[in-house]
Amino acid sequence: MKRVIRSIFYAGSALLCIFTVSACSWHRGGPESLIQYVENPVHGLQKAVAVGPCVFTFQYKPAAYIISMEHHLDGTSEKDRLRALDSMVWFNVAVRVSGYNGSPLKYDAQSMAVYQARLNYYLNDARRDFYLTCGPDSLAASSYWFEDNQGLTPMATMVVGFRLRHAATVQHDLTVAYYDRVFRSGIIKTMIKVKDINALPKGHQS
Repeated sequence: MKRVIRSIFYAGSALLCIFTVSACSWHRGGPESLIQYVENPVHGLQKAVAVGPCVFTFQYKPAAYIISMEHHLDGTSEKDRLRALDSMVWFNVAVRVSGYNGSPLKYDAQSMAVYQARLNYYLNDARRDFYLTCGPDSLAASSYWFEDNQGLTPMATMVVGFRLRHAATVQHDLTVAYYDRVFRSGIIKTMIKVKDINALPKGHQS
C-alpha cells in the first residue's frame, strides 16, 4: 500500500513539474512560444465559428505576435515596425469547408467563372464586409489583403486591419464581424476580450 501511495505521489509531482515548465516556457522561449500561445484557442485570441458547411477562424494578432512572425527584423526594424502598428488592430480570418480538402474557392463551384468571381471578391471586395466594434466605436476596415495560395491549401485567409480612434492600444472588448457573401452564411461575429489581450506577458499586449 505504501508503495502505491509513493508511486502516486511521485507521478503527481512529475505532472506538476511538467505543468509548471509548460506554463512558463512561453514566457522564456522567445518568439515561437509567443506564437504558440496566441494561436492556442484556450487563451481566447483565436475563435472558430461554424456556419453551414464553413468554419471561419478569427485570429487576433497583437503587435508582438506579428513581429514574432517576421523573423527577418533586427532590433531597429522591430522598433519601427512597432510604431507602424500603433493604434492598429489586426486579424487573420480564415475560411475552410468542413471535410473538404480543396480550396474553399473551388467548393461546389460549377464553373471556372464561379471560381474567378469568388477570387475577385476576396481580392477586391471583401474588405467592405468587415467591421469592428471597440467600446463606443464601430470601425470599418482600414487595411486588407487576401493571401492567394493558388488553391493549394484548404483555407482562404483574409488579413484585415482596423485603426483605433482614441487609443494606441486596445482598451475594450473587440467584436469583429464579417458578412459572408460567397457562401451566404450571413453575418459572422465573434468577440476577443480585452482581459485575454491583457493576459499576454507584459510588453506584448498591444
